[in-house]
Amino acid sequence: MDIAPASSSPQQPSAATAAGTQLAQDFDTFLSLLTTQLQHQDPLDPMDSSEFTNQLVAFAGVEQQIQTNKNLEQLQSQLTAARNAAAVDYIGREVDIRSDKGFHDGSGLTFRYDLSRAAKQVRLQVIDKFGRTVFETDGETALGDHLFTWPGTDFAGTPLAAGEYRLRVAALDEEGRPVPSTIFLRAPVSAVSFADGTASLEVKGNEVPLDEVNLVR
Repeated sequence: MDIAPASSSPQQPSAATAAGTQLAQDFDTFLSLLTTQLQHQDPLDPMDSSEFTNQLVAFAGVEQQIQTNKNLEQLQSQLTAARNAAAVDYIGREVDIRSDKGFHDGSGLTFRYDLSRAAKQVRLQVIDKFGRTVFETDGETALGDHLFTWPGTDFAGTPLAAGEYRLRVAALDEEGRPVPSTIFLRAPVSAVSFADGTASLEVKGNEVPLDEVNLVR
């Protein structure tokens, strides 16, 4: 089980924090002005009571908004901490992520491809880092999801070296038009890393944010 250390880079303040800081500064300015106004008002012509009431209402509103922003910031921090803690539970679990490539370490790669409509012909091609097609076979043609497991070998069945490989889905319909497809890599999560308060999963050479996981098995 690998858990990468948290990034040492300073986190940028959130929008809520920045807004709260500005609001607090405005609140202090408002309080200072109101106090000065009361101290220097003409005793023979004091501030109108309705105007004073309106200012007090505004005073209370700003104070309440500052507290609301503090509460929201605390809630956001708690949710982020809980989400990141839950990310560790993904280690060892099999997930689907939207990616057409993965790192072959000797055990091959498993992909899921989703055809947007039925095809007449589907060719599945495995391509190495040099752009060479090292393996090719027919694929399922029905509409929807299909699994394909590449054993990590070439056309002759010879095991290939470890490295990054990707899948290309070439699908054509009855009229010879390309059929769009979406490719997902299926593999276990090997590690979790944290940076700027966000958790990312390591999946066969891919580093993906937690919210980009398409399926957990």
